[in-house]
Amino acid sequence: MKHVLFVDDDKNVLSGLRRMLRGIRKEWDMDFAPGGAEALDMLEEKEYDLVISDMRMPGMDGAQLLQKVQERSPETVRIILSGHSEPTVVMRSVRTAHQFLSKPCSSEQLLKTLEDSYRLRQLLSNPRIKAAISGVETLPSIPDLYDRILREIERPGSSLDEVGEIIAEDVGMTAMILKMVNSSFFGFFREITTPGQAVSLLGVEVVKALVLSAHLFSSFDAKKAAPSFSMAKFRSHSLMVSKLSEAIAEHEGRNKQEREQCSVAGMLHDMGKLLLSTQTPTQYEEILSAAGAADMPEHEAEQRLLQTTHGEVGAYLLGLWGVHGEILESVAFHHVPETCPSQAFTPLAAVHAADYFEHKHLDIQGETACELNMQFLEQCGLAHRVPQWDSLCSRIIEEVKANDE
Repeated sequence: MKHVLFVDDDKNVLSGLRRMLRGIRKEWDMDFAPGGAEALDMLEEKEYDLVISDMRMPGMDGAQLLQKVQERSPETVRIILSGHSEPTVVMRSVRTAHQFLSKPCSSEQLLKTLEDSYRLRQLLSNPRIKAAISGVETLPSIPDLYDRILREIERPGSSLDEVGEIIAEDVGMTAMILKMVNSSFFGFFREITTPGQAVSLLGVEVVKALVLSAHLFSSFDAKKAAPSFSMAKFRSHSLMVSKLSEAIAEHEGRNKQEREQCSVAGMLHDMGKLLLSTQTPTQYEEILSAAGAADMPEHEAEQRLLQTTHGEVGAYLLGLWGVHGEILESVAFHHVPETCPSQAFTPLAAVHAADYFEHKHLDIQGETACELNMQFLEQCGLAHRVPQWDSLCSRIIEEVKANDE
């Protein structure tokens, strides 16, 4: 049985939720609390998969409640369902809430959120990893880029394009801005998949408030990460895979939006490594040591020691944050693309190939590269394109290396 707790001080809202969700009572055990204090009492008696709370409530508002839920049960999915869409509402709950839904919320949207969130909870079998990742409030960013974004958004006449470009250079910032822009609080009725689109739609002032007031971004602290984890190396790899994924998409004649989606998928594909390094540094250090000692790819060592992989970890958090579709697919399956029922060119195909070619042509010392899955590419009708992609990626990598010298 799946367990969800709804919290709202308006009895009419709770009654409406009961009526709306009557048809799923055999699958979902649903409880309804008229306030934060009552919800906390229920949490003492029962474990919940999801807690969905209104924002404005007397005594204890939704942000305060979800903070306490996070402290008591970090693996519980935390969602704000509110009719108040002022930016201050988002600022108050941006770090503790996984997702934001706006009232009125259709039964279809609410049911989809419930089912998607529950399925995600099953993605990670290791309870310690699940609790650690579910409790993540923000992803750390490259210190230099963090400083650049602060300077740019505080500069008079700051540029939307410049802000978007800085965010697009960093895994943490990209993931966090996609979390926010896809919140229904902002009223965009299509999925936004690039930082540039996000900043353009939100505007500099909202982004500024999110960064300065809500602390949407944070700076990476090497002292809190696994000792062998290199943020510079991580960023370099993410940027290169992003660049190669976009180039492969362009080579395949994809439009601008599809190319940008491949670029973002490439940037985020390894975000699970950043999460494991910063949230479970001791375990991740053991993984790096085991991978090196056994001459195996990191994701295989992760599976042996944690019963999960960085692909699943990254996809889990993105899914909790409401990022779905092909970007989520690319992050989750970039090392095991054959497990995804894809039959055509998608960001997953571009990222899987770009990741392989980056390792092949840079020949990174101390890392065991993964193999290119030709069976998957044949299934997608793309195997014959591999030599052209190989040549393309080799040329781009050589150009980048020449420019860096």
